[in-house]
Amino acid sequence: FFSILRSSSTPYLFACIMFKYVEQMRKEAFRIMSKTFGFRKKDTGEGVYDVYPLKDLVRLLCFENLDEAREACQHYNITVKTVPHPSQPNVQLEVIFWRQSDFKEKRDPAKGHIIPLHPQKMNRVIESKLNGATKLAICRGEVSGVGAILDKPISRSPRKSLESDVSSRLLVRSESRRRKLEEERIQREREIAEAQRIAEAKRIADEEKLRRGREEKRLKEELLRKERERKEREARKEAARKAAKEKEEARQREEKRRYEAHQAALKREAEEKIQREQERQRQEAERIRRKQEIELQRRQEAERKAAEELKRLEERRRKAEEELQRQKELERKAAEEARKRKEMELLRLREERKKAEEMRIEMEWETKLNNARKFIVLQRWKSLLASKWDRKRRTIACLENLDPTRVKGYTMP
Repeated sequence: FFSILRSSSTPYLFACIMFKYVEQMRKEAFRIMSKTFGFRKKDTGEGVYDVYPLKDLVRLLCFENLDEAREACQHYNITVKTVPHPSQPNVQLEVIFWRQSDFKEKRDPAKGHIIPLHPQKMNRVIESKLNGATKLAICRGEVSGVGAILDKPISRSPRKSLESDVSSRLLVRSESRRRKLEEERIQREREIAEAQRIAEAKRIADEEKLRRGREEKRLKEELLRKERERKEREARKEAARKAAKEKEEARQREEKRRYEAHQAALKREAEEKIQREQERQRQEAERIRRKQEIELQRRQEAERKAAEELKRLEERRRKAEEELQRQKELERKAAEEARKRKEMELLRLREERKKAEEMRIEMEWETKLNNARKFIVLQRWKSLLASKWDRKRRTIACLENLDPTRVKGYTMP
């Protein structure tokens, strides 16, 4: 992916499309390299690609500079350390230790989601493909590679002048020639840079090889010196061992004579001790036998008492269970009687409430009947009085019409 992106044959617009996938491809590259680099050979135990220069990673994954590569290593938990240059101790190099690294994506501590690492603007790899072209040239396809535009532009009008057509062709040819020369120049510069990089890598490899040769020579001399010292120490140890062996043999002969005399005395003492020990064991066995008999009698007496005590406890437990059963039965009967009394009381209360409700309803109906009777009587009286006063009013009116002098000053009540 990155070799295609770096290639001079990849057009600018294609590289812009590839820029969208740079983050994903870098993450995948880090994950694969952290798994494959840094392992050790089974036969020699030597690490393979355990140390990797950071500047090589910049070129490999198309980083802009060492800072961006270092930030990416830190983001994916890749170990980067500064070590002195093998041939130039005063120069410091930044290298990656893959065996000490554990690929891990950074996560947000609060929300827990993965934090993406967006790449910087790739001026060195992508923007350099413009070669000074303008935005208008990009839109016309002049940086999209060979075949992206027509060598002969299509005429928009059949009445276009021949002079304009010729000038356009000349302009296109000169632009193509200029672009081709520029591409050749860039290709030559890249080949020179690649040759310089290869020469630098070869020089570093030669220096590393020379350093390893000197280191191996120094190790061999150190091993030879240690081997000579070891042989001298072994010779001195052998002489000391022989002298010590002779001295030890003389000491062992004297020790053997003393040991034999001591063993004879010990044998006599052992026989006497065995006799005394046998007598003591016999007495001890007799004492233990008597003690065991007394202990057996005491144990039998204790077992008998324990059996009697167990029997008394069993009887007491049985009586307690009977008493508890009797108490439970009494409580059950009392609860049953209380429940019955409560049910009877509830029935009585229901009956009383029912009778009270019936009496209330009966009194309400009686009150309503009395009110109805009173209302009917009142209506009848009202109708009778109304007819009486009506007749009286008509009579007075007739009398007024007949002889007004007779009813002068009379007013209706």
